[in-house]
Amino acid sequence: MSELTERKNAISIEGLNWQNCQQEIASMTTVTSISTIKSIFPELLSTCSQQVIDAAGITRTDATSSHKKIVISSPATLQNKFVQPFHELIRELKAHNLDPVQVKQAAAIRTLSEMNYVITHPDKVKHHIRQALTQDNIEQVDKSFKAAFHELNAGHTTFFTSTVASLCKTASITCGFHNVSVKQRANSDTLLVTALNDKGEGLISEICVDKNHMVNTTTEVTGIHDGSCTKVMAQFNDELKRMGVKYQNEQTWRSPTVTRNEYNRQLERTRKLNQQNQIRH
Repeated sequence: MSELTERKNAISIEGLNWQNCQQEIASMTTVTSISTIKSIFPELLSTCSQQVIDAAGITRTDATSSHKKIVISSPATLQNKFVQPFHELIRELKAHNLDPVQVKQAAAIRTLSEMNYVITHPDKVKHHIRQALTQDNIEQVDKSFKAAFHELNAGHTTFFTSTVASLCKTASITCGFHNVSVKQRANSDTLLVTALNDKGEGLISEICVDKNHMVNTTTEVTGIHDGSCTKVMAQFNDELKRMGVKYQNEQTWRSPTVTRNEYNRQLERTRKLNQQNQIRH
């Protein structure tokens, strides 16, 4: 038997230690610089007209907090949070007879200032937003903001999924599975966290992003045949919750098959071969 938990549509990760998180992500990925959208706002607003700043209702000193403990929303949650306030601001600012370009600029920066995007390529994001704030053609403004959002979403998704993988790694170790590797599946953004104990038993977690930008995580207990897989999975799930990972939906069940995922089947074959080799010798 195998125990499997599927977690659909991550909502947020709460209570992250910003400094520790930065160090862990740097060790897992090629990302070398991490910041937040709020932390770069003072610099961005220096290129923005005072009229747009006044219309947006923000100040040049708006910035993020000390980052000691932070809440990071998932990519899908951030996108949903942006759309409605942005369009409401567009309608509100239009009523003040502002220039259409200034309306778009003010609505975008005001809404962005309230988002907790994490940026992995700050220079690219700043470049595109600066372009959007200095253009006087509405089509060019839209084009530049679109490019900025592409960078924002890509960077935030990398940070969020890598953080989930890091927390899966920590939860696995807490459950007694100390031999842990984190790898990216070939030709995919999917992350695989493979954790083994000294018996060759495993906890395999897969973190992926669907076409709607929802982050989903599947974890499977594999190679355990003494009936303790339910206890192990429950402990793992509790650890993720304790570390602040929230999903819209979570479901756990027992599978009659030894494993479900392709990677698990490969791991199980390797474990059996190792056992056979030990018997022969």
